[in-house]
Amino acid sequence: MRTEEFLQNLYEEKLKHKEHRMSFVVQKLLFTIGLFGLGSITIPTINSDLLLYLIPFVALAYDLYIYAEDFKIKRIGIFIRNQSLTASADEQHWEQWVAQRREPLAATASFLLTLVALCAAALAIYFKISDHIGLVIWLPISLAFTVALFYFGRKQSLNLKEDSSRQTLRTQNYADILIVCGQGTWQDGSFYTEFADRDVYLKHLSTVKQIVQEFAYTHVVCSGGYTQSRTPQLSEARSMQKFWIETNNMPVPTQHVFLDELSLDSAENIYLGLMTARTNLGKTPIRRVGICAAWKFKKARFNALAKELGILEHFYFHGLASADEAEAGERAAQEESAQFQKISVSNDYFLLTDEWARKRQHRLQGREYDHRLDEPRQQFPEFFGVLDTIKQNGMSEETRQVLQHSFAQEIIQHASPDIASHQLEL
Repeated sequence: MRTEEFLQNLYEEKLKHKEHRMSFVVQKLLFTIGLFGLGSITIPTINSDLLLYLIPFVALAYDLYIYAEDFKIKRIGIFIRNQSLTASADEQHWEQWVAQRREPLAATASFLLTLVALCAAALAIYFKISDHIGLVIWLPISLAFTVALFYFGRKQSLNLKEDSSRQTLRTQNYADILIVCGQGTWQDGSFYTEFADRDVYLKHLSTVKQIVQEFAYTHVVCSGGYTQSRTPQLSEARSMQKFWIETNNMPVPTQHVFLDELSLDSAENIYLGLMTARTNLGKTPIRRVGICAAWKFKKARFNALAKELGILEHFYFHGLASADEAEAGERAAQEESAQFQKISVSNDYFLLTDEWARKRQHRLQGREYDHRLDEPRQQFPEFFGVLDTIKQNGMSEETRQVLQHSFAQEIIQHASPDIASHQLEL
């Protein structure tokens, strides 16, 4: 609620600054025209000629206020576009779109108006006053002040844009992705899951922001499909985003949060999660990949899959809770160990057997299972083609190399050597 109020106040403040800027522009026109009119006529008891000398300085005084209001408007727009953690994707996209399509004369309109007023005043002084010594001194001083103030206003706006660009430069050159594995759905204050460890799962979501800040991830993928019968229309991925918005704990700006609403197990968390990132990132290469899981004892499973995909050297596991924090206690870790041993023996790190397919189908709620991966299959045909081959013929060293190559080319699109060598201290 406070987040919505803050954004509403921010938009109202931006609107007020726009109104103030327009008011100053109108006042500037009225005062300069008024001074020009009074200075052009002859008043017997008053030396109205002096009013002509005041015209550019009055205009410059208003320019100070106009530039100040313009700076405040841009500052709010840049915050919403690049820094806000709770503004909607449409709002941020609109700010980005508008920033790239500003009126070409908007930045110089006030300066040109002051320049026109200065030239008009100079002509009036030249023809009305016979002694031009004052004009010779006044004109270059007025012109210097006009240009200096315009340069100062432009410099402030450019500095604001550059500061924002520096903060997003790393995102533009490469992406460091944190995939957050879903454990259920959050709705109306309740966490729906197959297990009893709701406290662990809530803490898991709450610590994502801390992990992102500590390890400098640029983007977050919420990974989890429609798994809960009590919330069949809400995916695990979307419920994570809802939770962060409700608790004012968004880990990155909203436009850097991607939703993978297809994944139904740990293997899909990684490769479908990264496919979701690739779809949203365009051509931006992926540098680091992190996985955020609720349980520490899942590390071996995720590391093994990262090795199969050829990304282990820039893969990082973040686990939250140990087995003694689970409702099942040490039995949870023992079951995971037995399951991982079975996966290792069968060399089925991608969980492609019919047994795992049945588990995924059982987990999926309110959606058709058979065609759920049609879209990613069309987008990444080479990778899924290799998976199909592995399912039919098993994994061989040659097949593994083809798989890793297709994954690197279609999905990771590795950063250039100069970027890749710029490793963060973890």
